[in-house]
Amino acid sequence: MPPTHDLRKYMEFAAETVYLAGRLTLGYFGTGVRPDFKADDTPVTVADRLAEQRQFTLADTLVWSKGQHVIKGGFSIGGQEVALKNVTCPILNIYALQDHLVPPDASRALKDRTGSADYTELAFPGGHIGIYVSGKAQKEVTPAIGNWLNDRS
Repeated sequence: MPPTHDLRKYMEFAAETVYLAGRLTLGYFGTGVRPDFKADDTPVTVADRLAEQRQFTLADTLVWSKGQHVIKGGFSIGGQEVALKNVTCPILNIYALQDHLVPPDASRALKDRTGSADYTELAFPGGHIGIYVSGKAQKEVTPAIGNWLNDRS
């Protein structure tokens, strides 16, 4: 299906959100901002936190739009309902056990809301970013993703 005007609106909003988040972080580039360290020892700066907050605006908009809801139904793009219950492809849900932005309970809630018969959850110690960029993540998360994909090919 070619993109409709309705879909382009969301794509443009997503691009603008990412652009503005990037502009926020560039404002701190080269200023000597020192990072804090999360519980999993991954660095985070004030610029990172501001960019994350801006990007959550996108998530909020996609989940709630004019009283429509992706999980409960009634949300549509291009005249087609967008609902998690309609997702039937294999799903790999990876989440961090110490994530303060997307708590583990919020990630685990996905399981009972999709139409997938092949649903897998993988939980790893670490924070929101740390489970993907830390050295430990490279040794554990990346191979787990590869194994999951291999099992389905």
